[in-house]
Amino acid sequence: MNKRDRSNSELSTGNHLNIHYKTYQKDKIQLNNFIVKELKIIAKYNKLKLSGKKNEIITRIREHFCKNSHCETIQKNYRRHLVIRNLKLRGPALFDRTICINDKDFVSLESVSSIVWKNFFSYMDSNNNVYGFDIESFIQYIKSSNQQKSILNPYNREPIKSSTVYRCIRLYKSNHIICDKDIIDLNITVTNPYSHLELNNAYYNPLIYSDLRMNSQFRELYLKITYKRKDNLNCRIQNIFIEFDRLGNYTNSSWLSGLTIHNYPRLLRTLYDVWMHRANLSTNTRRKICCLFDPFQNVLQENMLHILHNNTSESFLQNYAKIICITIFENLTYTGINEEHCKLGAMYCLIALTRVSQSARITLPWLYEAIL
Repeated sequence: MNKRDRSNSELSTGNHLNIHYKTYQKDKIQLNNFIVKELKIIAKYNKLKLSGKKNEIITRIREHFCKNSHCETIQKNYRRHLVIRNLKLRGPALFDRTICINDKDFVSLESVSSIVWKNFFSYMDSNNNVYGFDIESFIQYIKSSNQQKSILNPYNREPIKSSTVYRCIRLYKSNHIICDKDIIDLNITVTNPYSHLELNNAYYNPLIYSDLRMNSQFRELYLKITYKRKDNLNCRIQNIFIEFDRLGNYTNSSWLSGLTIHNYPRLLRTLYDVWMHRANLSTNTRRKICCLFDPFQNVLQENMLHILHNNTSESFLQNYAKIICITIFENLTYTGINEEHCKLGAMYCLIALTRVSQSARITLPWLYEAIL
């Protein structure tokens, strides 16, 4: 089309001048055929400088389109590199699942052959045996094992090389880019007062029962309980007492937050005694109240007393004691297999509170007398 033939209306709208670098290459547009006013519209659409003579504007637009084309080529090649690396990180069994020694994932029990490629991870051990996993299961296993000297193969208990563990973590993070998946933060940053406490490892990654058959419901519950441990301390205390009330009790959060520093170890000892002895709970019942893990794991009374006796900072002692107690309350109240067992867990928490809080004892005298 000759520039003299263009109508004034077409020029005023400028719709035909919304030229992108892809359009420029595809349609082999000749910029010399445009008048200066049209070139300025093209430059403005591409967020370029508008000043200068016709030849200067044309050169500016052409350089911009050329750079965009080169950038796209670089991005395509880099993405290709990421995809190839992602596939290599998945191990030797990605395209032939039959070489895996195990036929099911050790957590989800899903058949190895049916795990979708973006969730699949495999590795070969020193004996040339190949094992396949759902990567989310393997990552959770790594997180729950981070207190151990080495990660053990869940099938034969042989140590897994650190290079294999790092490869899995790299793959997991790579999935976030290649497969556009939500990713679990493996490097948790803790806010005050938590960052001052010795809780950054096992505390945020409680070890599940070794014979627990993880499914989507348990995985969702596990993430829920671990995420709660990163909430503000006062919010956690308020929320747990709101949950107590929802489960049919009449409570007040000051029963816990208002305790003296020396009453927290006593509360912990009482609750542990009720859980393990006084309530006469069978192992099966305890597993129904806390279906994921031992509610007292990594919270030994001796460790707590040692820390309380060897630190002089009042705020440190107060925060540490509250966090340990609220954590056990959450474990007992949120991880039941159903609401009835959540009510049982909440009741044992309140029974222990009546032993150390006079206000709780006055409000709930029947719980104080329930287990003597």
